[in-house]
Amino acid sequence: MTSSSIDKAIANLLKWVGRPEWKQCSADVYLEHLNLIAGQLDTSVEELLELIGTGPVWHALEIFITEDFFTTWFEKEDGELVNIIQDYLKRRGWKESVPARVYLEALRDSIPSLYEVIEINPGISMKLKDLIGDDGTIVVLEKSATKDLVKWDCLAARVITMNRRHYLTGGPLRFSQKMSRNFLDCYENYLDLYKQQTDSQETIEQNMPLLLSSFWAAAVFIRTMAPMPIFQNTDDEPILLSEAHFPVLGDMMEVAAILEKIPELVRVPENEEAEEPGREMAWSWVAPGDPSHRSLQRGKRDTLPEEITEDTDEEIGLTGLGYVVLKAETMILDTNSRERCERGQDLLESHLGELVGRAVTTYKDIYKLMEDADRSPPANEIKEAIPNEVVEQTMHDYYDKHYRRVLDAPLEALGHLTPREAAKRSLESRYDVIDWLKELENREQRLAWEEGIASYDTSWMWQELGIQEPG
Repeated sequence: MTSSSIDKAIANLLKWVGRPEWKQCSADVYLEHLNLIAGQLDTSVEELLELIGTGPVWHALEIFITEDFFTTWFEKEDGELVNIIQDYLKRRGWKESVPARVYLEALRDSIPSLYEVIEINPGISMKLKDLIGDDGTIVVLEKSATKDLVKWDCLAARVITMNRRHYLTGGPLRFSQKMSRNFLDCYENYLDLYKQQTDSQETIEQNMPLLLSSFWAAAVFIRTMAPMPIFQNTDDEPILLSEAHFPVLGDMMEVAAILEKIPELVRVPENEEAEEPGREMAWSWVAPGDPSHRSLQRGKRDTLPEEITEDTDEEIGLTGLGYVVLKAETMILDTNSRERCERGQDLLESHLGELVGRAVTTYKDIYKLMEDADRSPPANEIKEAIPNEVVEQTMHDYYDKHYRRVLDAPLEALGHLTPREAAKRSLESRYDVIDWLKELENREQRLAWEEGIASYDTSWMWQELGIQEPG
């Protein structure tokens, strides 16, 4: 496919929209989409346009709606059906290359659907599964989109065929796994209702762009307008970044020796000799139970062990509560909540006594930090302190332990069954496990893509549960 000639043809077609006979038709299609979206959000079109602005959400929506206009046939007063691509090709098609004319004709006859990304060959192609139609899976040749997508992403998109090869058009809308499942549930209800009124498959297909755009936009805006989430740590305490600075009044090495004996503190390994006088030293303040185990125990109203033993890490893991840094003249306790900071101060003061002075505490609100992040320098201007391979290995080691415990933990998404139980309970619960695995895998790959590191390989979980990966 010759992209330059096709881009030129699309640009010429967009200019054709400005002709008097097509301006109102274009406006009618836009209003139809926007009215439906505004209705779902219980607002007016004017307020909706103000909410959308001119950012990436509007850009994606505008392309999708414009392509719907390109495929729409309008009835004239004399009963004749007209289409802008048909009109353009009839009057100006001779100016376009053969591939460009074939593309426009394929676009004119296209119908959008909801597709799931099964495989990705970055910069070359991707394998898609049609979640609505009966087309099964197809391989789509695509360069740019494959660099921004990850496995199990879903797309409301038009796929056209040229010379027996499949291509995406320019206006796909990305759905999350949860959004796609919700859409399919709504679509089934829509079909049941609509088939009572008409058996016309053509009418149903004509409404598909409206259904997809309105559902996508409403979901995006509801998420955007949702109140700021309440951030809490594993002790259900509000996140408040806290630092307590203690002046060191005694000998630094005497303070270090006492810190070494506190069971809740775990020495952070150093590359150099730890006993070198005056050298900065650090400890992690930990509690029994990894984050998922602690959440599970709270849900069961069970208690965690109060003491940390040699077997604690192997049995239930540990959760970091804070970080203690010791320097020659100061000791810093770093935690993520006011409550932990107060408990940590009590812990340290009870052991160190007069070796340290009264702490001075500072707090940083995470919501304020998120606002300030928009004014932060670009990521490429920040020097990476830790090599990617170290971050990857650390995260993957954690995920290995974490997900092995999760497989035996009751999950709300699975009706409070464990993944192992749900995989064997029934066909319906098995499909629930598949949805859970796909959403988990999609989330991990999306996070890895955003961080620019290798994603965690979850394929072992499918095998462990005896489930064949779809596709």
